[in-house]
Amino acid sequence: MLIDEYAWNSPLRSRHPSEKTQIMAAGMLVGFLSGSMVLNLAVFGFYGLLTVWWGRVRLRDYGCLLLLPGFFLAAGVLLLPISYQPGVECWRTWNMGGASWGITYAGLEQAGLLLTRALAMLAAMYFLCLTTPVVEIVSFLRAKNLPEVLCDLMYLVYRGIFLIAAASEEVRRAQELRLGYSGWRTSLNSMSLLISSVLRQSFRRSGQMTVAMMARGADGQLPAVPLPYPFSAARAAGFWAAAVAAIALPHIENLF
Repeated sequence: MLIDEYAWNSPLRSRHPSEKTQIMAAGMLVGFLSGSMVLNLAVFGFYGLLTVWWGRVRLRDYGCLLLLPGFFLAAGVLLLPISYQPGVECWRTWNMGGASWGITYAGLEQAGLLLTRALAMLAAMYFLCLTTPVVEIVSFLRAKNLPEVLCDLMYLVYRGIFLIAAASEEVRRAQELRLGYSGWRTSLNSMSLLISSVLRQSFRRSGQMTVAMMARGADGQLPAVPLPYPFSAARAAGFWAAAVAAIALPHIENLF
């Protein structure tokens, strides 16, 4: 997987997960509490630049990773500006089904704020995901006394994603070699076979993984990975200070 590949090869992997987690949390806090689209876009651009430049992620790959969540975000905010309430100031109006519909200014502002807020928080989260392997994130959370059950579930879900991806790739490659996607009807049939086959193989491989863990003497608790990385408290504090300043500045301006 592209995210996992960048995380393991990132030059920031030598930094402590706690430092990167705090940098990510500062950006997510600003995006969550900010009521300004400009500030949210600034957070999105800053963390995107931080990931591409400091994390050595190719801009094209970073853009591709934004496409899927960006599609869901766009689909979620498209209907927010549309309203059928009479008397509301609208940017555009039309009649449909005996009612007057319109795109309201308030709805456009709400949709823009929601979209930019989600993009800002997504960019902050991608900074952590593309620079820190999941096993190190889970080990850090375990060290911070996160319940063992949740840590083990995160490990197993993470491994299960790779099992499903590997099974899907094998079946799809075999179908392509047999011209399974040569036509529209053939593609639909191949897709249904792919889904059923991946489900069967996923259950089988997860069972094999459980047997392998038991054969190696698993006692119900997965081991943690040591984290011998340096931690820069000054850098983390700097990001928190910038986050607090970004959140507090609009309120301070309103006082004057």
